[in-house]
Amino acid sequence: MNKNKLIFFSENPALKSKGSGISVLLYNILLAVKGKNLQLITFCNTPDVGEEDIKADNSSVDVHVCDKKLKKFYKIKGINKLIVSFSFILNLKKIGRIINEPGNMVVTLVGVSSGPLWKFLILKLLFRRAKHGLYIVDDLQLINRKLHQKIEFSLIRKLLPKAIKNSDFLITISSGLQDTYLRQFGKKSYILLPHFVKRAPLPKHAPRQSFTFLFTGGLSFLYNKPLLDLSFILNEINLSGKCNKDLKLQVQTYTNINEYYSLNFNPFTTFYSTVNNRDELMEIYNNCQCFIIPYSFDKEDIQIVKTSFPQKVAEIIQYQKPILIYGPEYSSVTQFFSKNSLDYVCPVEDKQRLTNLILKIVNNNNDFNSEKYCEAYNQFLSAEMVNGVFNKISDELIYEN
Repeated sequence: MNKNKLIFFSENPALKSKGSGISVLLYNILLAVKGKNLQLITFCNTPDVGEEDIKADNSSVDVHVCDKKLKKFYKIKGINKLIVSFSFILNLKKIGRIINEPGNMVVTLVGVSSGPLWKFLILKLLFRRAKHGLYIVDDLQLINRKLHQKIEFSLIRKLLPKAIKNSDFLITISSGLQDTYLRQFGKKSYILLPHFVKRAPLPKHAPRQSFTFLFTGGLSFLYNKPLLDLSFILNEINLSGKCNKDLKLQVQTYTNINEYYSLNFNPFTTFYSTVNNRDELMEIYNNCQCFIIPYSFDKEDIQIVKTSFPQKVAEIIQYQKPILIYGPEYSSVTQFFSKNSLDYVCPVEDKQRLTNLILKIVNNNNDFNSEKYCEAYNQFLSAEMVNGVFNKISDELIYEN
């Protein structure tokens, strides 16, 4: 095995089932990487996850959990960031021993928090023998401004340019984010789309009287309005008699049910579900007929829609069920499906066009050909893609030296 280390630094632990967001993304990336000395420096970051959970899910990785001795304090609400920061400082000497060698590559994951940015700058300043990079998975500046997180937005606005400027390499989750940072900071980046471990296709079922479109993910400003549109359009189709199926929309989410009710989905077509563990999702996936990925058409969300890429795509595209993309043509996921000639895409807010596409999905369901989905996964979302990106970074960093 290569003696040089590929080290991931993340405030969120890599987890197979207990986690969500960055945790699941990182777990799948670590599982994909081959032929490298893998290390993970991370934090429990919650009272529900322990060092044993993180190590069990990452048995092939050398894991260092910075906050294992302070985990009990996570029971006190509102001090997570303080515990993570304090644990980071306490562990700096040990972190240095792990990472500070020539040839080591350190990848700091950045979501929507400013925390990883100042930690990255400290690691870069103190441990200069290694190469330090960022993997940015959200346009964190825009999202915090949208959510009116004034303190976070202010911190990010100061820290992000410094972190990107000082990085030895930069990785972004979409071409939209790549273009944004090239334009804003003059910094080129590698694109690492979300990866999800190889999954088998789901079995096909005999025809049913109902046809369920499934949304899976957290409810937010990016998804709510187009989901509401779909909820009511499905009801109109049901009432019109144009379809011989009873069309349903299932909202599978970790978002609180009260927030779901506040959105006023059509009660005749739409229902809520949630799970305690990601492993329970397979039964829900198995029982749906089509996945739905919505994206906001609002003009004020244009830049966020351009730069984000939903992690769930890398998983659900493998199940060989239709995926309905309902989002503007400039969104990263719409462009991904359109460029790869993948069905089914509605890139405009047009009720008739969306209605026709829904009917096409239902009527052609038994003849749906998922071959192009498989090709897109293999080329852009697979373990081979992940290894290709990190091998390219490693080769180019060595070449520069």
